[in-house]
Amino acid sequence: MDDELDFKPGVHWEDVEGGFHADRNLRRRDSTGSMSIRSVRSRREVDPAIALPIQYRTVSYQISESKQVQDIKGREKAKDVATKEFSELEWHTISTDEALRRLTTSLTEGLSDEQIIRRVKEYGRNAPSPSKSHTLQNWLGYFFKGFGPVLLVGAILVFISWKPLGQPPALANLALAIVLVAVFLIQAAFNAFQDWSSSRVMTSIKSMLPEDCLVIRNSAQVSLPATELVPGDIVLVKAGNKLPADLRFLQVSSDAKLDRSILTGESVPLTANVDSTDDNYLETRCIGMQGTHCVSGSCSGLVVATGDRTVFGRIAALTQEPKSKLSTLEKEVLYFVIIICSIMLTMITIVLFAWGFWLRRDHPDYISVPTLIVDIVSVAIAFIPEGLPIALTAGLTITANLMRNNKILCKSLKTVETLGSVSVICSDKTGTLTQNRMTVTECTIGTHTITADGALNELSTSTAPAMAGIVTTGVTQVRAIAALCNAAEFDAATIDMPPEERQVFGDATDQAILRFSERLGSVHHMR
Repeated sequence: MDDELDFKPGVHWEDVEGGFHADRNLRRRDSTGSMSIRSVRSRREVDPAIALPIQYRTVSYQISESKQVQDIKGREKAKDVATKEFSELEWHTISTDEALRRLTTSLTEGLSDEQIIRRVKEYGRNAPSPSKSHTLQNWLGYFFKGFGPVLLVGAILVFISWKPLGQPPALANLALAIVLVAVFLIQAAFNAFQDWSSSRVMTSIKSMLPEDCLVIRNSAQVSLPATELVPGDIVLVKAGNKLPADLRFLQVSSDAKLDRSILTGESVPLTANVDSTDDNYLETRCIGMQGTHCVSGSCSGLVVATGDRTVFGRIAALTQEPKSKLSTLEKEVLYFVIIICSIMLTMITIVLFAWGFWLRRDHPDYISVPTLIVDIVSVAIAFIPEGLPIALTAGLTITANLMRNNKILCKSLKTVETLGSVSVICSDKTGTLTQNRMTVTECTIGTHTITADGALNELSTSTAPAMAGIVTTGVTQVRAIAALCNAAEFDAATIDMPPEERQVFGDATDQAILRFSERLGSVHHMR
């Protein structure tokens, strides 16, 4: 990279929590294959002020003529570190025989008991590692965030004014001190509750992983918990199964397809392959990633990564990384605390000066030292909004619960406020904004088109003659084709639910046709 770079005007944005910077040149070109706006060289330029006229405090744009070279180098360095981890993996480039040899296992025999014991000790359980806990640091943060120190100091001073300075001790001072301690503890409890809410993210992530899997060990097929897998295990996968670890495919059926939408957001299933199709570990089709599921066909694979070493595990680990920068909400609360404390200290200083240079000299019996301490604490407490932490946490919790009901999981309550400040969200449509769920609305029989409800009514009221005890209407034939020429299957655990609510294994088209056939009659009976 040259020491001097030429930067053109463009839109620059900053991730408030992650500290990530990026920029795009605002240019647009016409394409016959796409109507998207791309950051490429074009004959026509868009004025940034027209493209994004609104400015928000969380996601905003700035137009600048130049940018620090150090920022660009920092971004490239972070990108290189993430890329290097996957570029060093070779499981997708070597042959299946070489992969089996490196892990000293066999396709037909699997691992022995001795190998399993050694590898469990070496690699650990096939599960995301628990987050690192800083118990002492966390508990100190619960008590001394926001106005916590002010409340604690005020309670101590009031206790001192009660005893030993109080002559005689005033019961009102004791009551005030107890109230301050109670507010101090309640605030700490709400901070702890907020942290506990954030920790539940890992529980949600673990629910995305399969519980059991079919493995070849000691020349026999055994079903065991996915957490007991180790590198070198041979896993058997069929339609509807989730992959319990990162696998190097050894055998695949001709119709084996994997849905990677849990990682990529792309709903189109990819065909599994034994041979490598791409030099990129994340793109090749000979690797099955943990958490993805097989929508059709069957395959067998060699476990090459477990736990935190899988692609899914590395993504899960990102949710546990601490944020070094303050979020927008934390910054605003910090500024508010600083302003309130500044005003509070100013008023306390005025009271002390008034007592020291005037009341103490001219009216020595007017205010005693214990009374002065209580007055100072009263002035300080009057400026503290004790209900702020409770109101803030309660409001964010309610919002987070509403988002969770809509299947939006927030890592922490702080991100709720940040997300609420976003003005534009760019997202893929299929599988992200939509559910990748199709529904049969009508069918065509010959030249006659009827709705799905009409087909159900026609089937129930049909008076067509029967052949060999079977009514042969057009709708009946459609029902048979939809049930028999279909690779999708109902999940046995949800078989008692209505067809629209059942879990179905298969691609979106087969699922829709299978549900349509089930509405017309039992698919199990037809098959």
